[in-house]
Amino acid sequence: MRSPREIARSRGVEGGFAGRTVAIAALAVVVIAVAAVVLLGGSGGYRLHLRMENASQLVKGNLVEVGGLSVGTVERITLADDNTADVVVKVTDKALTPLHAGTRAIVRAASVSGVANRYVALEPGPNNAPELTSGTTLPVSASTASTDLDAVLSTLDADTRERLQETIQGSEAALSRGGAAGMNASLRYLSPALTQLQGTLGEVTADRAALQRFIVASSGVVSAVAARRDDLARGLASAATTAGALASQRRALSAVLAKAPSSLTGAGRTLHALAGTLDELRPTVELAAPVAPRLSRALTAAAPALEGTAAVLPAVRDLLPPLRRALAGLPALRASAVPAFGAATDALRATAPIVSASRAAFPDILLGATNGFGGTSGGSYDANGEYARIGFVSSSAPLVGLFGNLVPPGVQNGVRYHNVARCPGGAGTVAADGSNVFDPGYACNAGDRP
Repeated sequence: MRSPREIARSRGVEGGFAGRTVAIAALAVVVIAVAAVVLLGGSGGYRLHLRMENASQLVKGNLVEVGGLSVGTVERITLADDNTADVVVKVTDKALTPLHAGTRAIVRAASVSGVANRYVALEPGPNNAPELTSGTTLPVSASTASTDLDAVLSTLDADTRERLQETIQGSEAALSRGGAAGMNASLRYLSPALTQLQGTLGEVTADRAALQRFIVASSGVVSAVAARRDDLARGLASAATTAGALASQRRALSAVLAKAPSSLTGAGRTLHALAGTLDELRPTVELAAPVAPRLSRALTAAAPALEGTAAVLPAVRDLLPPLRRALAGLPALRASAVPAFGAATDALRATAPIVSASRAAFPDILLGATNGFGGTSGGSYDANGEYARIGFVSSSAPLVGLFGNLVPPGVQNGVRYHNVARCPGGAGTVAADGSNVFDPGYACNAGDRP
């Protein structure tokens, strides 16, 4: 039988063993709870898969920010089937989730120095756009990878990098000599300029397909220009020579530019006066407008005649030399021709009364000269030609014996005597109306007719 001390000792051992058992059990419960939180609870939350052209030196644990505030972390980075980077980000800010269509992700650098100093800046889409469920994959077009400075510098050739170094060194020298104040003044306008530049670049990159086509087309243009680089170099050299020549004449150019304001002022007044002249001519033009169609038709009708004159022009050109010589002699002829024309005019003026008086007797003079001296000037004729009249011819003696008592006084053997007052025109054939027998202006006897 055990003593009381042994019994108490055994009970203390059992009590200590039971306490250790309870502590171990409690620790196991805690471990299981933590594992459940890590394994089960860790699978919860809102996640997005970002497809990027490169991981941009992101690492697990980098921050995810919206508007400069941390809203999550980078959870995992793997390689996708299309060889793009699959960056899984977990958004822990429940006020931000779920995100909407149009959300973009941009990898930015927290500072220039360092390697793993990147973070993901989210630009949430509009709230009226469709919601993005957890696990949605944003395409490459919705993500922008970070561009490292050394990647940009590696695209430059050695000569360009050397010039860039000289520019940076020159900027350092300019700032060290008191140019910092001017630089600070310039930086005040840098932010608006960068904002406008960002908006412009956003518009340019909005349509990536069009931008790609433009770049491809531009490469063809650049290739064509590069193929003619010798011609381009000569053109630039000629332009430099021209610029140098203009620079050498800067005084003359300055004088011209100094006179330009007054010249422009005079030109302005001239144009103003011209405007008034045009206003005055407008009614004339409006009146001439109806004539334009008729003039057009007249010119169209004259076109064949003008074509015909083409053959005549050479002949006219040949006549010009003798015509020029004849015209050259006219001034010398004028000295004698003008007095001769004056004398002829006076002579014609003096003969006017003679011509007027002899005009009525002209038929008698003509017929007397032609019939009396030269015989009959011509036979009878009509529309059918010449014709002859056949008549009875006899002497007047038998008629005197037979009809002597019928002969009027003053007529001897059929002949009338003492016709001394015959009117002008009586020698011609008397017209039916008697208009050519005599002129009332003459003192004559109308009965003294043939």
